[in-house]
Amino acid sequence: MNQPIHNKRTRVIGWTIILVLIITTAEVSSLIFLHSAPPLQEIEDRSLPTKPTENIPDGFGERFTIHPYIGFVRKPLNAKERSIMTHGFPHSGTGVLFPQDDTVYRIGIFGGSVAHQFYAAGGKTLRDLLRDHPTINSRTIRLQSMAAGSYKQPQQVMALNYLLSQGAHFDMIITLDGLNEVAISPNELRHRHTHPSFPAGWRWRTESFADPELTLEIGQLLYMKDLHAKHREQIQTSPLYKSATMRVIAHLRLQNLQQSIANLQDNLDSYEQVDNAHLFASSYDDRGDDMLMEDITETWKQSTFNMHSIAKARGIPSIHFLQPNQYVEGSKPLSREEKRIAFVEDHRFRHSVMHGYPLIEKKGAELAENHDVAFVSLSMIFAKEKRTLYYDDCCHFNALGNEIMAEKIAAEITERL
Repeated sequence: MNQPIHNKRTRVIGWTIILVLIITTAEVSSLIFLHSAPPLQEIEDRSLPTKPTENIPDGFGERFTIHPYIGFVRKPLNAKERSIMTHGFPHSGTGVLFPQDDTVYRIGIFGGSVAHQFYAAGGKTLRDLLRDHPTINSRTIRLQSMAAGSYKQPQQVMALNYLLSQGAHFDMIITLDGLNEVAISPNELRHRHTHPSFPAGWRWRTESFADPELTLEIGQLLYMKDLHAKHREQIQTSPLYKSATMRVIAHLRLQNLQQSIANLQDNLDSYEQVDNAHLFASSYDDRGDDMLMEDITETWKQSTFNMHSIAKARGIPSIHFLQPNQYVEGSKPLSREEKRIAFVEDHRFRHSVMHGYPLIEKKGAELAENHDVAFVSLSMIFAKEKRTLYYDDCCHFNALGNEIMAEKIAAEITERL
């Protein structure tokens, strides 16, 4: 009579042992995989990979909205964001438009996505290093980001002019740019038939509303980006995420979503539009690569000079930095991880950087010599740094990279104040 019970108990124990062995094997295999793969947390924290055209769709849907003077600004998505955004720029205070306050030292940061990430990831280091400077005199340092993804001159100078006209007060201005100018502008002209001085993705930002098929393509992309963000949030809050196996599944899921997003962005890149050139107020005489880069960098030079002049007229110290980039020859010994994820031999940015950065450095040196513009090239700041800093094949770097840059920027400010 007890034999069936005994057999059943044996089967249960046997299956339990097998299940434990399977789970243990899965966990051990997952730990081995995670050890050799990029840290999952880094993948979760990073912005989506950006290529020249991948910045363009950010102008639609919930991310950005058209601005009459600056081109486009980030649109708040909810009441919380609206409470910390004024005129489209996020900040850590109660609004962008602060009156002058003798207890606060306000630093405005202008530029593209690298500048905004510096504000977010390098801001604390910058504040800590500047806190005891005699010019600041124990005032509370408050950083304000006037930067946004894909911004390029003359958007920075337009943003400065607009914000000053609305009553914004700055005690110092930091501009960190250069890449978007030389890398995005040629693509805008050759592939979008848009004047290289226009904001990135201007045709996409303005024509999509009249093109249902294009709007559908963009909607699919925004949906996938939203799905990616929600998936990141879910795995970060779920207790199951403590399991190595679940972390591997999450890792692979995130990578799959990122690849889907990249494919959708490639589809947008090859999308054939109806020629609506009559909608644009300016045309450009394309005289070849050399003259195009000369014109682009000259626009950067004139815009930089104008920012310097505006700030000087108001008694605001300003410093202009050329941002680092991995495609500058000899600028960084790439780690094994960076070679895998952050460097593409035939990347479209590479030629533009190799051609455009020397011109910006030359024109920046001219501004410094002839007009006393504070210009500093950071192109070689990582030349001796062997640790992994870059996390995508465009230009963005991790917290360590931002801290290194904050130390250099703080040293330049300390020397010049």
